[in-house]
Amino acid sequence: MKAITYDRYGGPEVIQIQEQPQPKIQADQVLIRTHYLSINPYDWHYMRGKPYFMRLEHGLRKPKHTILGNDIYGVITEVGKQVNDLQIGDRVMAAAKLGGFAEYAAVAASRVIRVPEGLDGPNAAALVMAGVTAHAGVHEFGRVKQADRVLINGASGGVGHLAIQMAHATGANVTGICSRKNSAWVKSLGADEVIDYTQTNVSSLEDQFDVIIDVNGNLTLATYKQLLRKGGRVAVVGYNGMPDMMKKMWHQRFGSMDLKVVGVEENRSSMKPLVEMVEKGSITPHVSKIYSMEKFSEAIDHLEKGHAIGKLVVQIPVEGNTK
Repeated sequence: MKAITYDRYGGPEVIQIQEQPQPKIQADQVLIRTHYLSINPYDWHYMRGKPYFMRLEHGLRKPKHTILGNDIYGVITEVGKQVNDLQIGDRVMAAAKLGGFAEYAAVAASRVIRVPEGLDGPNAAALVMAGVTAHAGVHEFGRVKQADRVLINGASGGVGHLAIQMAHATGANVTGICSRKNSAWVKSLGADEVIDYTQTNVSSLEDQFDVIIDVNGNLTLATYKQLLRKGGRVAVVGYNGMPDMMKKMWHQRFGSMDLKVVGVEENRSSMKPLVEMVEKGSITPHVSKIYSMEKFSEAIDHLEKGHAIGKLVVQIPVEGNTK
């Protein structure tokens, strides 16, 4: 089978398309013929081996796992002996952790969920990690409720555009931070107001919010304190480097604000609310571009440079792959 691999840490130049053995499933796994995959910052962190502490688990000098990838959509072709709630032929989205970016992926059944009619392959792949993270930020950590004033930093990205829709669906008043070129689109997703970060210094705002969801991670603790109403909550998704991450993790434990660092586990339970929201029409993933498998390096470079709107998806060649 063809797989997207890397045998050393580095930039997009380390990516290769290689022939690899097709994985053999364990009793609690299913084998998925991958049709589409979506890329996350998670993937380029693994590609570069940064932050460096990741290498303690995944290989100090070179990666232990040479096939990248978490978010996939495909069709089940084989079912393990202990799996009784999924069948061959099921259309599914799945969180492979690593090893997903290949023609076939062996995935624990607990990390796989059927895709509802009406949700196509690219959008299903786009929903996995970004959707689970957005849901955690809005509902589990931010605890957004009707009439809350919510500020979402990074509103036009993979997590942010879904968080805007989820917060809007609760009846909250939503303000998104993004560039001017994406302002109209972010408003169309449900933002009541949009702040252009290229023209406005967010730390100088006089408004205050019940919930701040910092997807990009480039707001400081001082900015949180200034913009947060009494009793407000902060959900931190991203970081502005290792020192920033350590400061925010320290504050979660010892600080005065109700600040939570968003950590998620993509599995069937955490993906189920996403499927329900899609079926209700509360959220719609946005795929801005679909790349061929051979253009994966270009896609991950585009994402890492911060230019992506919504989600980027890669198509894995499959005969008759139309949805």
